[in-house]
Amino acid sequence: MPNTERFQVLAMGAANMVVMNLTIALSLSTLVIAELHRPNAELAMDDTMASWFGSLPFFCQPIGSLSSGFLVQWLGRRKSLMIINIPYTIGCLLICTAPSITVLFLANILLGTTIGFSEAPINNYFGEICQPELRSTLAGSAAIFYQVGIFTLFVLGSLTSWRSTAGIVAIIPAVTMLMLSRVPESPIWLVAQGRHKDAEAALCWLRGWVDRSAVQVEFRELVKYYDNITNKLARNVLKFVEIFKLLLEPETLRPLFLTVSFFVLYAFGGYPSIRPFLVEVIESFHSPLKGTWSTVVMATTGFVGSVMLVASIHRLGKRSVSLASTGICAGSFLLLGLYAYLCITPSTPTGADTFLIPTWVPLVLFAVLSFANTIQGQMPWLLITEVFPYRTRGVAGGMAAGSVYFVCFIAAKTFLSTEHSMQLYGSFWLFGAINCFCFAFLYFLLPETEGKSLEEIESLFAGNKGRAK
Repeated sequence: MPNTERFQVLAMGAANMVVMNLTIALSLSTLVIAELHRPNAELAMDDTMASWFGSLPFFCQPIGSLSSGFLVQWLGRRKSLMIINIPYTIGCLLICTAPSITVLFLANILLGTTIGFSEAPINNYFGEICQPELRSTLAGSAAIFYQVGIFTLFVLGSLTSWRSTAGIVAIIPAVTMLMLSRVPESPIWLVAQGRHKDAEAALCWLRGWVDRSAVQVEFRELVKYYDNITNKLARNVLKFVEIFKLLLEPETLRPLFLTVSFFVLYAFGGYPSIRPFLVEVIESFHSPLKGTWSTVVMATTGFVGSVMLVASIHRLGKRSVSLASTGICAGSFLLLGLYAYLCITPSTPTGADTFLIPTWVPLVLFAVLSFANTIQGQMPWLLITEVFPYRTRGVAGGMAAGSVYFVCFIAAKTFLSTEHSMQLYGSFWLFGAINCFCFAFLYFLLPETEGKSLEEIESLFAGNKGRAK
């Protein structure tokens, strides 16, 4: 691997540790619910408490997302990424030592808000430190760390208690802060602060510890790009009214509509709905693997999907990958719904009386679903890293991230009631239908942005080229 790529990989690796923390924090509720949403548990939860506990992080994340867009413009990308590791640690330790349900809920609120705050600095940093030809591949590597976080959490949850698991993963944020302290700030953010020498030094580091002369062309283009999109402003701190006006411009409004719509369809497409109750849902299909080991299998195939995403995104493009993964999710949900309809007696919510199909079939379908959903779920995040102009990237990115968490809250909160009213098979068929609609939406409205510079992408959305190509 050339030095030019190696140092960008190192910087992305440090930032991706935050993604790993985010995933662990988001998935902790799955382990807690699996243990406490049952009679005679240590801190027993009924259906209402479990639905609130599983959906609460999604409810709190928009608060962090909306505030992060403004704060990341002030603090910078790297410093923001470092600071958020502190509440991550506190939240995990609170879960580890929680003496009551109330403390568990407070910990989930803290973790949810922190997850939301992390979105803007992660997406901004990913989009701003990479060369255009490497941006999608390196940003896609976040999916690998996402799945490593899930795999680590579920393996620990299978081997030890939920309290011990929360205590162990509380160590990871300290390692993350150490790694982030060794990488540079986003060059374009430094340019925005008038720190041109620091921006040059950051570019030199990211391009392989090269001399300043080797990055002069890229640096001049960066300064020109910033000057053009900020109308010669020397600082990137804008008043609220100015930011609101910028959000209504086509180069921001069009990608905002695209990403928010993609997020909404993904959230209501099923996987975010069942995530907090994943162990219970898989058990209802009478999986041949007991406990959380089925989720370990899903985490493994999800990891394979994340690797496939990184390996293929530059060659296949975001449009083709988005369509393929959405189509596979639709098929998986429809087939799982068919299995539930044929093999699970509606009157027995925890399992089937008769099996017409081997029990390994739904486990395979869940594994395929995890593979495809890992890819599908990562695509709108990849779009966020590049589709917004610099002036509104932090705010618009925070708004887009906030939207997905709000609808994920609704999806997770209503899953148990949806299952009770539509039965398991009806719920899965609904998820399949939503994914079919998502496929049609992306087919007609998602343009190909792979391999284009940030300026080219901005021009694409500013003009009349918003249709898929």
